[in-house]
Amino acid sequence: MARVAYHGNTVAYGKATAPVKSKGFLSWLHSLPCIVSHVSPVEAAHLSTPNEHYGHLGRAKGRKASDCWALPLSKELHDKQHKGNEMRFWRSHKINPHHAAVVLHNIYSTQGEDGLPHAQQMILRGLFVKPDLIGETE
Repeated sequence: MARVAYHGNTVAYGKATAPVKSKGFLSWLHSLPCIVSHVSPVEAAHLSTPNEHYGHLGRAKGRKASDCWALPLSKELHDKQHKGNEMRFWRSHKINPHHAAVVLHNIYSTQGEDGLPHAQQMILRGLFVKPDLIGETE
């Protein structure tokens, strides 16, 4: 997590502290299908791009974000996510990754293993794909 200083309407991100890790959540996440292609197996794709609206303040250089900001992606798509512009990748798939990460982590946090079928169905039914996605993830 990053330290934040507010100066009027400007947010300054300072020195980072260690990201919060959760082996249980990552294990659960690996049981899900890819959020884009619906295939398995998946890797935990940590979001790098900050989004203050969702409480993601970014990551420190050379560190992954906290595990709550991970999404299930196939290896091929995970590689693509890290090449080029991360948010352009997500927009091309019409997914708001910060929203999806918050929802999936909330399901795990409140339901544990019992939430796995719910999360799987949300992904397989395309509930994270938003045809009318606008620039809220910029």
